Amino acid sequence: NHAYLVDVREGNVTGGYSYGPEPLTTVVHGLYAFLSEAQSHKLPMDKFGVIGFDRSAGIDLRTLPLSDTSDPAYSSFMDAMTPSQKDKRMENYFFFPRHESGANYPEALKKALAMLRADPDAARARNFVAMIGTGLTDCDSNRICGRLETDYQAAMAETESILANEYVPNEVEFSFIQVGTMTRPHTILSKSVLNPNSCRTEREARAVNPPVMMVDEATGSWTLLATLDARGEPWSMTRPFYADPARLYRAVRATGGVFGAIRTPCLAAGVPADVTATLNAACQAAPSSGMKGGSPDQPIPVAVSPYTDANGRLICDPNGRSTRDQMRDYLKEILAGPPYLLVRDAKKLR
Repeated sequence: NHAYLVDVREGNVTGGYSYGPEPLTTVVHGLYAFLSEAQSHKLPMDKFGVIGFDRSAGIDLRTLPLSDTSDPAYSSFMDAMTPSQKDKRMENYFFFPRHESGANYPEALKKALAMLRADPDAARARNFVAMIGTGLTDCDSNRICGRLETDYQAAMAETESILANEYVPNEVEFSFIQVGTMTRPHTILSKSVLNPNSCRTEREARAVNPPVMMVDEATGSWTLLATLDARGEPWSMTRPFYADPARLYRAVRATGGVFGAIRTPCLAAGVPADVTATLNAACQAAPSSGMKGGSPDQPIPVAVSPYTDANGRLICDPNGRSTRDQMRDYLKEILAGPPYLLVRDAKKLR
C-alpha cells in the first residue's frame, strides 16, 4: 500500500496549461521535452541522469543513472515520462512525492554531484545540475525533516554550503527552476541600464559589476498558532507566500547556471498574451535604474499592475507562454550551453 501526494487542481484547462496534478505534470512535461531534446541533439559521450526526490533522494526506482541516450535505461525512463504514461511513472518509477513528505535539497544535490564526479569522463566534460522545485526545503542530508521555519533555515543553510563549497570549486553549473503556487515564483521588474528604453534582462543583471539581483530576499516569517496541520503540527504563515529565491539565485549566478520562474501566463483581454511592449514602456518611463535604498544589488522595482505586485515582482509570464512551454524553454536553455572548452597549448604561446 502506498500513499501518493497528488494535487488535483486543474487550473485553466482551456488555456492549455493544466491537464493533471500540478505542478508535477508540468515538471513531467518539461522533463520529457528535455530528454527528447537531449536525444535529438546529443554529442558523442553525452550522458544524462535524473533524480526524483522528496524527503529522500535515495530511491533507486525514481533515479536514472548517468546514461547515454542510446542506453535501454534511458529509453525506458523517457517512455515512462511520456505525458500520457501516468501509470508507468507511478508503478515503475514511483515518480510521485510521498504523502506527508518533505523536500531534501541537500541530499539531492550531494547525490547529483557524486553521480557526476564518479563518471570517468567528468574531468573533461561540462558538468551541470538542474533542479526543479518550490524553493522550500525542510530536510537535511541526514533525512531529518520538520515543518518549522527553523527547519527551513537549517536546510537552506546546508544547501547553500554544498553549492558554495562543492559545486563552485568543482565547476559544476547549478540551475534552478522554481515552481509552485505557494511560493509565487517571480522576478523583479526594473529598468535596464544598457538599454533605458526597456526592462532589465537577467543576462544584463549578472553581467554588471556588482551584479544585480533578479529576485528579492524573503521578508516576514512563520508564526506558530494553535491551528494544526494534517500531521497534527501547529503552523501558519503571516504572509501569502514564503520562500527566499535570492539564496538559490546567488548560487545559480555563481556557477553560471540558469534561473527560471514558472508562472501562469500574463493575460490581455482575458487571454494569454505577450505583454513585453507594455512592460518595456513602463520601464522606459521609470525615473531611475539605480539601486534600492543604496543597496549594491537590489534594483529599484517597476510596478505594472496587473502583471506585477506592488513591489515590482513580475508574477506572470510576460511572453504569455503556458507553464509547460516555459518549462521546456528553460530546460532547453540549460541544455544549449556550450559543450566544448577551448584549451590552448601553453608551449605554443611562448
